[in-house]
Amino acid sequence: MKRACLFAFAAALGAGCASTPQGWDEAGVRQWSRSKAGFYLGLAEQEEARGRRSEALGYLRQAVAENPAETGAWLRIARLLAEEGRAPEAAAALDRLPPEARRGAEYAFARGLVLELSGQAEAAAQSFGEAVRLAPGRPEFRKHEAEAALAANRPAPPGDDLLAAELERRRGSLDGATALYRKALAAAPGDGEAFGGLVEVLFFSKRFTEASDLLRGSPAQAAALHGVRLRLGADAHLIVKRFADAADAYARVVAEAPRSEEARYRRGLSLEGLGRPAEALADYRAALDLRPGHPGALLRAGMVHFRSGRREEAWTMLAGLSGRIVEPDALRAFEELRRDFESGPTARRRPAPGKR
Repeated sequence: MKRACLFAFAAALGAGCASTPQGWDEAGVRQWSRSKAGFYLGLAEQEEARGRRSEALGYLRQAVAENPAETGAWLRIARLLAEEGRAPEAAAALDRLPPEARRGAEYAFARGLVLELSGQAEAAAQSFGEAVRLAPGRPEFRKHEAEAALAANRPAPPGDDLLAAELERRRGSLDGATALYRKALAAAPGDGEAFGGLVEVLFFSKRFTEASDLLRGSPAQAAALHGVRLRLGADAHLIVKRFADAADAYARVVAEAPRSEEARYRRGLSLEGLGRPAEALADYRAALDLRPGHPGALLRAGMVHFRSGRREEAWTMLAGLSGRIVEPDALRAFEELRRDFESGPTARRRPAPGKR
């Protein structure tokens, strides 16, 4: 629905309706400006999701130009500027907020970023801590709080096992972090932050089976994961060859990040492991569309074609991987195809890697 609305509004702008309609009263003009601001906010959200931060900032600035009271846009401008290290500009954006907008988690987080950049680690840790208190389900808030607390040489308050766990992880003690996350989860079995943190440290400790077991044993909490922790859980399932769990998790990763070639490639691996080569091939092709020449996608797509008897398509994929193939089955396929296509009376010129 949001996408359709954006397209409709874009059509209106393209038809010459960008200026304020004539004959409208003051209330109508304000509503028109809010609608245009919402349009630019939607475009900014899309650009930020693609990792195009400069473009997102441009659209956010257009949003506040249309509606200076758009507090959400000012907060996002401040956060993006602070994340780029532009502390004075970020602080100026925060100053545009009215007093009633300076109470939420997003404001506390953006303010923490500005303070951190300004070298005020103690104040930054306090501001990040306020963001955590207001929005406990945002792991990035906790990570920034821990980083600032370390810079300020500030220990976790007694009883704050989650902050203590993150501090242990940042000090390099994954075992200490694991113990603290387990303690926090035992005290509050439904705590999503403790659950996600435990998945993360188990993965980085290379305890992949434990991470997979944890996710399988708590489906409701596993379903609430998103972002990095969702991807790490999917990777753990794939590493231990629990392909059905991996495919389900990667489907959610793809939904969150549809332009991630790695998500499509790894979902393809999971589907191939489940014996669903046609679906896997579709994901490998999508990965190659997003990143032409992706070596893993070329290899696996070539092997799907080879095992299906589509030898020319297989050679198109595998020909450019000479010297980079280590998997025994793939090496044998490569050599067999190379003999067919590069030796003898039926030899053909080696093709450029393709997406067939």
